[in-house]
Amino acid sequence: MVKAARDAVVITDRHGAIEWVNRAFEEMTGYALESVQGKKPGQFLQGDKTDANTVIRIAKSLSQGLPIKAEILNYDSKGNEYWLI
Repeated sequence: MVKAARDAVVITDRHGAIEWVNRAFEEMTGYALESVQGKKPGQFLQGDKTDANTVIRIAKSLSQGLPIKAEILNYDSKGNEYWLI
């Protein structure tokens, strides 16, 4: 089901390192699975204008296994900005 999803899906290990992404993620970000496996999304998707407080809130919620609703500015492989909600 996640392979066919139109929304980007990222599966990480318990430390936040990417294990798998779907085709929608690859199309949205320009990053192929092979180039991001083992990395944390924040290492390559966030940039200068990404709000640090939002990053902290997301990380805290994920580390506690809690849901979170947030908007975050990310960057694709060409440096173009896009928002995730």
